[in-house]
Amino acid sequence: MLKSLVQEEEFASFLQNNHDKLVLVKFSTTWCVPCRLLHENIKELLTELEQPVGQRKEVVVLEVDAEKFPQLRNQFSVRSVPTTFLFHQNKIIKRASGNMSVQQLREFIGI
Repeated sequence: MLKSLVQEEEFASFLQNNHDKLVLVKFSTTWCVPCRLLHENIKELLTELEQPVGQRKEVVVLEVDAEKFPQLRNQFSVRSVPTTFLFHQNKIIKRASGNMSVQQLREFIGI
């Protein structure tokens, strides 16, 4: 599942509603070329994950426009885009900056 944040209040509820899943949160902007490339790689990975392979955790993605949500950007100390966080059970377990290939995303998520 890929969702774009519409209202800041949705952020915490999205994490809470998906606490049992791996949640990938991507801070990006519309004008950022690496952000668009990462978006395409995430979509490709999500399509791949739809194929049943064993018992892997479900991954959901929340895209946050860093320009529309400066308070969240500051809260998570996002200084450049794209910046990606991996949450599990409402806690940050990893952080990365820059574009990632599909393979790098797999490794980041641990699948």
